[in-house]
Amino acid sequence: MSTAVEGQDGTTPRDTRSRWWVVGGVLVLAAVAMTVWFGISMTRGAVSSTDIGFELEERQVTMVFDVDRPVGSVITCHVKALDGQYATVGSRDVEIPASEQRSDRQRVTVRTTTQAVTATVERCREQ
Repeated sequence: MSTAVEGQDGTTPRDTRSRWWVVGGVLVLAAVAMTVWFGISMTRGAVSSTDIGFELEERQVTMVFDVDRPVGSVITCHVKALDGQYATVGSRDVEIPASEQRSDRQRVTVRTTTQAVTATVERCREQ
């Protein structure tokens, strides 16, 4: 003898709950898959830079950084030199010519108005 109440279609409340868990699980998996797909598609072909280091001199700083970009793209990067209070004491836009390599190491010298304590690549963009 069963204590579960059957519906007109022969299903029990437990069967109905199980079905909703399956539907919910499928929807969650679909949402996760779409999020991953959108994330990967948005970064494909994107331009990025990685600061490697810098060399300080009295009135200039030499910044070393890597640029990742689509093959054959001309890139412009904005390099900044900063003082101890994080004020900009020098900056320079540098054009990086097209290359057959996805990643290039760059070495850029920026003249400064006062002694810099650090340097960074603020942004790189495709022309």
